[in-house]
Amino acid sequence: MKKICTLFFLFLTYTAFAQQASVVLVSPGETPVAFSSITSAYSAIPYSPSANYIIEILSTYIGHDASEIFPIKLSDKGLAPGGPTITIRPAAENKGQVIQRRVPAAGSVIQINGGDNIIIDGRPGGITSAPIHYLSIKDAYAGSSTNRNIEIINGANDNTIQNVNMQAATTTGATEGSINILIDNGTGIGNLDNKILHNIITGGMRGIQVIGTNTNPGMGITIKENIVRNFGNMGIGIENALSNCILENNIIEFTNGYTSTQTGVVAMAHYGIGGTTFITGNTMQNITSETGSITGLHLSTKEAPGITHISGNKIINLRTNTNSQVRGMSVFPFTGSTVNITNNFLSITGENAHANSIYGILLGQLSSASSHYNASLYFNTIKIGGEQNAGNNGAVYGIYKSDSSASSHYNQVNNICIMNRTGGGATNFVAFYNASGKGVLTINHNTYYATDLQNGWAAGVNGLLYKNNELVFYKARTNYDENSNFTDVSFISASDLHLAGFSMINPALKGIPVTGIHFDIDGNSRSALNPTKGADEPGGPVPVQMFAFAGTANGSYNLLTWSTASESNNSGFEVQRSIDGFNFQPIGFVPTKSDNGSSSTNLQYAFEDVKPFSTNNYYRLKQVDKDGRGVYSNIVTIRGIGVKQMTISNLYPNPVRDNLTLVLATDRGGILTVWVTDITGKTMMHNNISVKAGDNLIPVKTAHLLRGVYVLRVIHQHTFEMMTVQFMK
Repeated sequence: MKKICTLFFLFLTYTAFAQQASVVLVSPGETPVAFSSITSAYSAIPYSPSANYIIEILSTYIGHDASEIFPIKLSDKGLAPGGPTITIRPAAENKGQVIQRRVPAAGSVIQINGGDNIIIDGRPGGITSAPIHYLSIKDAYAGSSTNRNIEIINGANDNTIQNVNMQAATTTGATEGSINILIDNGTGIGNLDNKILHNIITGGMRGIQVIGTNTNPGMGITIKENIVRNFGNMGIGIENALSNCILENNIIEFTNGYTSTQTGVVAMAHYGIGGTTFITGNTMQNITSETGSITGLHLSTKEAPGITHISGNKIINLRTNTNSQVRGMSVFPFTGSTVNITNNFLSITGENAHANSIYGILLGQLSSASSHYNASLYFNTIKIGGEQNAGNNGAVYGIYKSDSSASSHYNQVNNICIMNRTGGGATNFVAFYNASGKGVLTINHNTYYATDLQNGWAAGVNGLLYKNNELVFYKARTNYDENSNFTDVSFISASDLHLAGFSMINPALKGIPVTGIHFDIDGNSRSALNPTKGADEPGGPVPVQMFAFAGTANGSYNLLTWSTASESNNSGFEVQRSIDGFNFQPIGFVPTKSDNGSSSTNLQYAFEDVKPFSTNNYYRLKQVDKDGRGVYSNIVTIRGIGVKQMTISNLYPNPVRDNLTLVLATDRGGILTVWVTDITGKTMMHNNISVKAGDNLIPVKTAHLLRGVYVLRVIHQHTFEMMTVQFMK
């Protein structure tokens, strides 16, 4: 009997400890209350609360089925728009928290089921730091499309998902695979005004998918500044009757050699019903399909007319390795819709040797020739390249207007379309082709050019094609494009379509002002009288023609190399490094080799990172001109060699003001003791922190320190390794 009582006492003690150490519910003026799970803490929030509530996840939260019941359901709490909010986030000291469903094998990890005003914030304590510290939500099962990391359903409004790392299992089959974030408006009631912000989303069949119906369309979705990587068939999809959407400044890409095995891959798709949609500032890059077609951006308005603005996007390096189509942008508006396509870069210059057709911009219609719409293409730059297999007769187009409606209004002004594709069999490479020649047309002040002497054509209309030297015949046939020309154009590189060399000042590339368009793709002001064609207005902060930025691991250090074809007003290059490809910090500066910042010859540069991260290293260059303005290069990734012992690879900024960041790698997670002393040995700060195996970014507060020299010392409490470094304030 005595033993039984003892065991029962121990069980009660463990249970109480688990409740205190999992999550805490906090509200202003109330005593924080500990709970055993997110679900139980959320259930304790009263209906229609008058104050904000925060559920903070503590560092002892297990995160996989121990106390939690999945899905974690967040139901209606009677909150009105603009009213109190419920925030779920890691506690300030809880860095790198993971929530992962293991049981059941299908379903959602988190389900917002009718809940409103809910904020899932991955930042510990709600404080911005490196994404490596943010909350991760994972689905380990390839499973089916019923698997989701976060699901929003049944009239869930005004919710925000932000700063979360989401990862779903890589898909391998034709149809199976989970969805990282699903907003499903087809479940009875539409979901309104939800926001998906600043997340890093990897894997699964689809990154972000929003679904609706004609009766439950859903409205007001904002998807902004997310990174979506290595998905199966769709990065971001707004599907089936969604209106009034904002898709802004997202990066959709494949990294680390990933390719999709799905039969069709779309980086971003929008199938809308009415309303006004903005698709602006997004980058879709380095996306490859092994077995099917690939599209950068697909737009198709359905059931009701709408207005869509597509501007400032970059679509770069789309590839298929099979006999399928490649489309940079495909646009099929509903009758009565308006589509404005301005200031976009589209570069499809990979081999795509087996592609049966390639389109830079494909503009068509949904149904019969009686359907009509308004479309405007202003200040876009399109470049198509690569070499086609000798036996491949697939046609290639820069801009292809395929619709046959006589009542559609179509404007195509101040665009640059360069066709550099070569090779192929009995095929055609056409910079601009107007298939029917029908519609109310305003086509003028464009530049077209085709490189291939045999298969290249600068422009064509209704079955007739014209070479670079046949501009007069083209104009006579079309009765439009009277001020356009067939002129070759130089760019900084195949993937960077900013103008280079003589093209920056070539009079043939001067267009005409267009009402309402005052800036280029970089936000630089357009000339009020003679704006430059294409998305780039020269004269902004792009003073250097830089190419071939690359990096290699060279023993214990990483070597970065780059070169410039010409320089003007250049101060030099700030080398920046990131542990996650998202947040970059400067690690060095390489001054220009040119005289007074200007050069017309090729110059070679190099930089050695002698203390790289042990895991992946992401690098980019910030070219800085003498006025302090700058532009960024592409990102180079170098894999680390792994951690063998505790090392400090960086300490920045040094000298420091208020906050210092220590970059430390260790082969074993655990507790570090951090001391800061002055030069006499007096302790100024002492703290214990938790680290993981691999690279860690450790913040150190220094605002209270006086000016002087200080010593920072760290000791690993498990391995007893010690490192020391000095810094100044």
